[in-house]
Amino acid sequence: GHVRNAVLGDTFARILKFSGNRVQVQNYIDNTGVQVADVVIGFQQVDKRTPIGVKMLAKEPKFDYYCWDLYARTTQMLGQDKANAEKLRAATLKSIEEGRGEDAEIGQIVADAIVDCHLRTMARLGIGYDLLARESEILHLKFWDTAFEMLKKAGAIELATSGKMAGCWIMPWKKEEKEKTNTETTETTETTEDTERNEEHEQDKIIVRSNGVVTYVGKDIAYQLWKFGLLGKDFRYRRWPNTPEGEIVWATTVENGDASAPHFAEPASAVYNVIDTRQAYVQEVVAEGLRRTGFPEAAEKSIHLSYAMVVLTPRCAAELGYELSPEDARRPFVDMSGRKGLGVKADDLLDKLEAAARAEVEKRR
Repeated sequence: GHVRNAVLGDTFARILKFSGNRVQVQNYIDNTGVQVADVVIGFQQVDKRTPIGVKMLAKEPKFDYYCWDLYARTTQMLGQDKANAEKLRAATLKSIEEGRGEDAEIGQIVADAIVDCHLRTMARLGIGYDLLARESEILHLKFWDTAFEMLKKAGAIELATSGKMAGCWIMPWKKEEKEKTNTETTETTETTEDTERNEEHEQDKIIVRSNGVVTYVGKDIAYQLWKFGLLGKDFRYRRWPNTPEGEIVWATTVENGDASAPHFAEPASAVYNVIDTRQAYVQEVVAEGLRRTGFPEAAEKSIHLSYAMVVLTPRCAAELGYELSPEDARRPFVDMSGRKGLGVKADDLLDKLEAAARAEVEKRR
């Protein structure tokens, strides 16, 4: 999935550049999200590692592989006690967002090391980035605080006082969209996936949870406002220290920035977010957030470049050594899942492709 995202994004950026456009390629680093929190919980609760222990392990070249396996093991552990798991996850997320304690320390070690691994893998494909925009800076540099006030002032969001969303700041979803969804539901044959999607569309979107934790949608709105130069704030920048040879990659930082950094804050004329189709509704909410804050043109120029998910055939999964349930084995394809540990690692795929290419060359000599 990451390879498909990167290849499509890189190809599209090259086309835009070839057409004479000035293009910035940014990689949004979700270093305060749920997946990071789950891995932090894994290192503490499953592996029983201290921040120093994680830091030492992060120096290993296959640290990303280790985190992949740990993530699946942690998900299995958390699934055994879902009520306490949600409390633990919420507390860990809050610590990471606020940048305090061992949770945040381990989270930063993990996120930075995974970025290093990602850059090495992408370099094998000839793919690079101009800027690594880290989610933590959206919080610590008060991007979200500014966006939050803008949304409240414009009446784009409201505080829920009753029901299951009580205490949350929500974006009430458009009545006409709910009616449209209901009409489409009655006129078409509906699958389970359609039902779940329709139910999601009918819900008012949570922007800030009742415990004060900002959802990724809220942070995405703040980031989108910045891209268009509408936030009145800018990041600080530093060179990313561990990049493939010959590459210069900039990253956002909370520390004193490098004055020689490019002017990343120049307002964009259009923004293309390369994200899979599962995030279509979220992208609608982000654009709607801009629209309701008084920036309809920016909302229209917020373009979701979507793509379908990568899946495995049962035969492919078997060849990769995965044991499938009888039910999955009868399906035409199997969804990949990091939580289940079912998927193809990008470096393994590239190794197989290179080996196959070498074998074919040798055969034709």
